[in-house]
Amino acid sequence: MRQVQVYNSGRMGVSAFQGVTLGVEKAVVLIQRQPKGQNKNKLGEQVTRRQFILTLCGTCATTVAMTSCGRQREVTDAAAKSEPEGKASRSAIGGSIGQEKRQRIVVVRNKRYVANGKITVEDARRMLQRGITELTGDETAKAAWLRIFEPEDIVGIKVNCLAGPKMSSHVEVANAIAFELMGVGVKGKHIIIWDRLNRELESAGYRVTLSSEPICIGTDTDGVGYEDEIYEVGNVGSQLSRIVTRVCNALINVPVVKDHGVVGYTGALKNWLGAVHNPNKYHDDGGDPHIAELNALHEIRSRQRLIICDALDVQYHGGPGFKPQFVVRHGALIISTDPVAVDVYCWKLVERYRKAKGLQSLESEGRKPKYILTAANEPLKLGIADEAKLQVIEIEV
Repeated sequence: MRQVQVYNSGRMGVSAFQGVTLGVEKAVVLIQRQPKGQNKNKLGEQVTRRQFILTLCGTCATTVAMTSCGRQREVTDAAAKSEPEGKASRSAIGGSIGQEKRQRIVVVRNKRYVANGKITVEDARRMLQRGITELTGDETAKAAWLRIFEPEDIVGIKVNCLAGPKMSSHVEVANAIAFELMGVGVKGKHIIIWDRLNRELESAGYRVTLSSEPICIGTDTDGVGYEDEIYEVGNVGSQLSRIVTRVCNALINVPVVKDHGVVGYTGALKNWLGAVHNPNKYHDDGGDPHIAELNALHEIRSRQRLIICDALDVQYHGGPGFKPQFVVRHGALIISTDPVAVDVYCWKLVERYRKAKGLQSLESEGRKPKYILTAANEPLKLGIADEAKLQVIEIEV
């Protein structure tokens, strides 16, 4: 059994694939919504493990080895204007209170979605462009994206598809993120929209494919799967998706905002349960400290560059399954580099809707999401939970 400490640099897991070259270039075809009842991509029958590695890794092995241990600490603090040409920790992105910086969270709301419940890729891109520039302080979206990502990156977009088409990360949002990345030079073949299971992706409207750009697959795709070794930290011991350990050097977390009947609230931190082989193991005691400790694994913590929370719809009760009577159109994307800060903000958002609807607080029901506070505190210190240290910027488009 392999043990990984909280701040261990970790094993890259790619040396066997160094020097593998990529095959034929493919035309850019965004992931389309999968027509109900169709499955044109029988990946389990078509793709061997070697074919998968050849298709996805290409130069990925070298990129992961060169950038995974360093790039996550190299996001320019443009918002604070302290060192315009230098590099600083992503957690430093934010405004200032005297000498103290606050963690920046940008909330971009789309009034059309609130009115009609419809989102397009173009609408989502406009929301992202406004949000990312506010996050970093850059004048253009391109400059903002390039502060966080490089054209050579291999980016995994981790969506959440557990609840089906009505309460999952929107296909349009995932595609908009991919478009923005391609717009700054990240190759479409190096962008992977993914979740745990192909059937969950398909049920949420994604078309599972290796033939389009971006790629869209589940960890259960033949040739992918989980590492054979157990990654441990604290009370957590799991096999990790090879999409995390072998393919991607950068990750974008795209959770949804939902009530959860066991752990109280599910969002950015809990979304990584979709990257392990045994997520059911981490719901005891309200997920505390298991969910927090999972996020402390180096392979997750070091690669997560950005959180883009899909809060177009918010489910304030009855989760994690979709319960339409408890869903409101909130119409927002919530963008930050701090998963704890995002979860604190969204937890309070759920509480506000619960109060407005006459429901008890999660704490009163014995479902306070304590794991969020555990993630913020010593020894993990994965982000900021103190609302006084958060700078929330709200925009309407």
